[in-house]
Formats: sequence, C-alpha cells, structure tokens
Amino acid sequence: MAEGKFIKIPILDGANSDEGVNFSPMGVDNETALFNSMFSQRSYAIVPNTARKLLALYPDDPANQPPYYIKTPTIFPNKGLQWRRAAAMYGDMVMISGRRKFCELYAAAGQEVYSYRFDTPLWNAAVTDGAKHFVNVVFSFQNISGALGPLPQYHSYRELSNNIGKAYISFANDHDPNDSRGNTSTLPYWPRYSLVQPQNMVLNSNQTYVEEDTWRKEQIDFINTISRELLA
Repeated sequence: MAEGKFIKIPILDGANSDEGVNFSPMGVDNETALFNSMFSQRSYAIVPNTARKLLALYPDDPANQPPYYIKTPTIFPNKGLQWRRAAAMYGDMVMISGRRKFCELYAAAGQEVYSYRFDTPLWNAAVTDGAKHFVNVVFSFQNISGALGPLPQYHSYRELSNNIGKAYISFANDHDPNDSRGNTSTLPYWPRYSLVQPQNMVLNSNQTYVEEDTWRKEQIDFINTISRELLA
C-alpha cells in the first residue's frame, strides 16, 4: 500500500472512541505488567524498544484515557490499576491507527474519503463501556428492536441512527454522504478527508460535529511506523 499498489476506490471509514475497552488486557496493575503484556496480548511481534517507546507515548494519565467521556482520573481496580492506560494504547494499535492510515493512503491516491469517530455508548452501557467496539453497528443498521433504547427517552438515538443510514446510502449511491439527503438529515456537512485538513464526523447522539483528525498525532504516527511488528 505504501507503494500505491491497491485498488483505488472511494471509502467511508471510521472507528469508535473507546475501541481499547475491548482489546486491552485485564488485571494490569503496574507498568512492568503493561510492558510484558505487549509480548503476549495479541499475535504481534513487538520488540522491547518499541514497547518502551509506547509506554513513553502513553503515560499513566487516566483522565485522558478510555472511556474518554470520563474526564476524571478515576481508575477501576477490578479491571486493573493501569487498565485505562492499556485501553488507550491498545485501542490505537488495534483499530484507530489503521483507520487514520487508510484515510491518509486513500486521500493521497486522490480518492473520495470520508471519516468518522463514533462517540455514542449504548443506552444501557456499563460505566466502563463508553463507545466501545462494534456498538456503532446497532446504529448503522437501524436496529430499533430495543437496542437503541425505549422511546421517548432515546429519541436522539433513533435520530442519529436514521441520519447515519441516510449518509451511508448517499455514499453508496454518490460516493458522498452529503448527496441525495435533501433536508431530512440533521447531520452537519460531512467534509471530504484530505491530507491538508484531515477531519472526522463525530457521531454523538447529543451533538454531532466535525473535528480535526489530529488528536494523539505523535502516538498514532509512531504506531503506523511499526506495521511489520503488528502484522507479524
């Protein structure tokens, strides 16, 4: 892919805010345990120098780690004293860095690229779930048989689900999530992803908005240099 040897097609790509909730190791109580987890948690071939670099890039700062909606340094001992730190690292390694890299590669190839960050927990989510892996699928396929929550309390969930469906259909038809929607969607304008101004649509049921896709840039840029270790 770095050599441009891939099929050039438009893409709509995304990841969830709290992907690491699903992929981080449990019971990690200190930095040594987190360091050791990188050699056994997944089928990676991370080398010690890479592990040390990752620890430096992801310091122990729970207030800025998954679930990202919890803005306090709350820890959850039953999951591990360094669980939130591990979730930040593994979420980026497993899912989020790849989303950004795909967007960059396809945009560089001149393709229509649209990116999102899904940021809405399920209505009955546990406090530690956040917007974890796969919960966006309930919204993408308009699964309104209870999974989106009871009416009228969760009308905003159904509205978001309907808007996502309309955007996806527009993208499939026109390669643009903004086309063919008329005035029936309440999503803001979804900008095309570019290397000059990378942007995500943040799909949040309280307020959907557009953000610059530059957060955790140093961390994700580094992860995207160790592809051979992650794909081993």
